[in-house]
Amino acid sequence: MKKTFLAIILAVVSSVGIISAQGLNTIKDKTFDQAVAQAKAENKTLIVDVFTDWCPPCKFMSANIFPSTGVESLNENFLLFKIDAEKGEGVDIAKKFVVRAYPTLVFVKEGKEVARIVGGSKTPEDFVNRVNNAMED
Repeated sequence: MKKTFLAIILAVVSSVGIISAQGLNTIKDKTFDQAVAQAKAENKTLIVDVFTDWCPPCKFMSANIFPSTGVESLNENFLLFKIDAEKGEGVDIAKKFVVRAYPTLVFVKEGKEVARIVGGSKTPEDFVNRVNNAMED
């Protein structure tokens, strides 16, 4: 019974394209436009993580900051969408938002940039503070 319940929960979570065992809710397997639409439908701001495979701070953020339980408080207002600036639609997204350094976190509401953070964070607490400060400006 418990296995069936868990399987149902995983199926539902997968069907809406959000992954979050812990940490910041991340939209997976969707295009940028689909991620924008999902964030709008949920009345949330989309955090677009524009990264590259070769960027050490990008790798650190993905491994240590985004999945941390220390950032779960952001789930109330934000969804994370990760996009590689050197692959697929990420090339166009990086150009659209004039990304010149990695990682760049572009905060998007209804398709428009409302804030930005350039560079990584060393701790989950620092990341949460930077997000809150960016949204206050």
